[in-house]
Amino acid sequence: MPNSDAYAVSAPGHTARLHDGRIVLVYNALENGRQEVELAFSSDEARTWTAPVTVARGKGTTYPFVLEHTPGELWVGFFSVSRGFNQAKAKLMKIAADAVAPTR
Repeated sequence: MPNSDAYAVSAPGHTARLHDGRIVLVYNALENGRQEVELAFSSDEARTWTAPVTVARGKGTTYPFVLEHTPGELWVGFFSVSRGFNQAKAKLMKIAADAVAPTR
């Protein structure tokens, strides 16, 4: 995969191929540590990415993943470890892909 402009913390990001052919990337942005989960999209095989969209905020928001349940319906999950990893809580949210990155 080519380099991207998505600078992330040490927690791994996650990608998925969408039904419409785009690639979605979910990750923790470097600027805010593990406090924001962002999505970006690529329609050219990860050569370029849309501007990131923050979809979750909170102390200790980390290890995000994304999948497309049905065409256009994204499920984004992550752990909330605001009280430490011994008290981690899994979070899951449903997002319409076109609401955060409309197709052209």
